[in-house]
Amino acid sequence: MKKTMISLLAVALLGTSAAFAQEQDPADLPEKPTGLQPWTLRVHYARDNKDYEGWGVYAWKGPRNGAPKWPGNWRFNRKDSYGVFYDVALGEGATMMEFLITDGKGNKNCPNDQKLELSSNLAHKGQEVWIRQGECKLYSARPKG
Repeated sequence: MKKTMISLLAVALLGTSAAFAQEQDPADLPEKPTGLQPWTLRVHYARDNKDYEGWGVYAWKGPRNGAPKWPGNWRFNRKDSYGVFYDVALGEGATMMEFLITDGKGNKNCPNDQKLELSSNLAHKGQEVWIRQGECKLYSARPKG
């Protein structure tokens, strides 16, 4: 009995670690953490069908570490009640971020390059922006509906 329990525990642990090695299903993304770091822009995104596979942020002006290689992106890696989001680490002194929301294959949520003027208190509390599927409008607060 003891040997069986140990074997079952080993299988359960190995199965769990194997699951973490695979790419996460957007439905299994962690919930929103508390707080927002200074010099960080949290980009929220909502799709009607909640299909977020491949979607993320492509930014070339403002991020601390430069842009991902086109057509790649920084995939949304967290979820909240609005949809998904990604925290972009910004370079100190950044005043604007130019970006796109893409599917990682070059398809864009908005056909135009998007520009967001960054808040003057970004150095103290970060900033958030909300985007809806198919819209080019950038919301400074969570949109209703």
